Amino acid sequence: MSENDDSLLARIYGIYSVRMEDQNPVKLVVMGNALQGASKTHMLGCFDLKGSMVNRIVRGTDFSGSTTLKDRNLMNLNGERIWLRFKGTDIQKINEAMREDVKLLQRYNMMDYSVLLCVQENPDYAKL
Repeated sequence: MSENDDSLLARIYGIYSVRMEDQNPVKLVVMGNALQGASKTHMLGCFDLKGSMVNRIVRGTDFSGSTTLKDRNLMNLNGERIWLRFKGTDIQKINEAMREDVKLLQRYNMMDYSVLLCVQENPDYAKL
């Protein structure tokens, strides 16, 4: 069992440098799939959130549900349609997981933290 089973940090399995003949080396990061089991047909949006507004927008308007957008895109879209409806207990769990993740990053003197938030429509909920 790990220290924080509810961690929101990406699972990194390996970091590699691959060199092929006359080409520059390519860096690869092998990570766990955060979207495993997600349905692309019901995907409304994906967002790389850093909690900043500085340079945190993808310009344009014609995005697919799997396009990775940024903080300001989420704020703009949430102003048009409410996407995020969390229970109070869920907000507490997410905040606590983030606090524990930040403690771990601090322990190893690391600072970068992003949350990949993907919003998926629940077709069963629409039927109610």
